[in-house]
Amino acid sequence: MMSKPFRSIILVLLTSPLSPLAAQVSDKSKPENFPRYDRTVMLETTAETSANVAFGDLDGDGNLDIILAKGRHW
Repeated sequence: MMSKPFRSIILVLLTSPLSPLAAQVSDKSKPENFPRYDRTVMLETTAETSANVAFGDLDGDGNLDIILAKGRHW
């Protein structure tokens, strides 16, 4: 029996152009032209859950997307 109810996992696609969390700033003066993310998003005020981060090309545009899974992972 689980002592606490299962909490759903929130997936946030940070590089989606439709996402309000994507504060992407392009710096054309750098030869590598990597995107920068200048805004921090706090998902909770205390560290009560764990998180996992994964990278992959989810939308097939050739750029890596960042996926954040937040919740209870044990």
